[in-house]
Amino acid sequence: MMRSILSILLGLSCSLLSGDAAVGTRTIGFELDHFFVAVSGPAVGATALRETGFLEGAPNTHTGQGTASRGVLFESVYLELIWLTDAEEAASPTIRRTRLADRVGPGAEACPFGLGLRGVGTETPELPFPTWDYRPPYLPEGMSFQMGSSSEVLTEPLVFFLPWLSGPAWTPQEHPNGARRVTKITMILDQSALNSPTVSALSDAGIASFQEGNEYFMDVELDGAGSGKGLDLRPDIPIRLRW
Repeated sequence: MMRSILSILLGLSCSLLSGDAAVGTRTIGFELDHFFVAVSGPAVGATALRETGFLEGAPNTHTGQGTASRGVLFESVYLELIWLTDAEEAASPTIRRTRLADRVGPGAEACPFGLGLRGVGTETPELPFPTWDYRPPYLPEGMSFQMGSSSEVLTEPLVFFLPWLSGPAWTPQEHPNGARRVTKITMILDQSALNSPTVSALSDAGIASFQEGNEYFMDVELDGAGSGKGLDLRPDIPIRLRW
């Protein structure tokens, strides 16, 4: 999710996972920057990813937020694996409204997913869901995220907008298995989340697909899953990659 200052400059996008919807008389434009899934610790899933041909970027520490992460970079979007490092920081007044401690802490039962968005073009879009201003300590003075107001609804993914990003600014990793581009993301959520205005807006915009299920799960399609290969990281991580 939220990155160190160096990694913040590496935004990711996916033209196939973008939204263009009408709000009143205005047209909004946004696309997926990255998506996260909570893990129980820094090494979880690392061996399986490496052995199936995925490279990982350098880990990041989110100073003052109480979390750290590592990522798998694709052409347009990246997957972030995030875990709790300091429960006290995550429960501080600045951070606690994100409910990160409940989402990524050990034994967490809340939705372990997040979706980070960014704008398309030079104008800041009008998002189709309400937000609040989130200023974690690691951001430079004057910078902030627009955090979805549903952040405290623990059956929904954490959704946020990064207003300083408007296009890709990174070199994608050359994964030995040939996987290059995220083409579809499907999240299995509690039925109550499917009726959420935020989830509905993201679904309508084509950012991700959402289905009802008894357990949280994310299916990530890469390159249209043309090779027929896959990596299911359950039960350690509720995610499957198919390429």
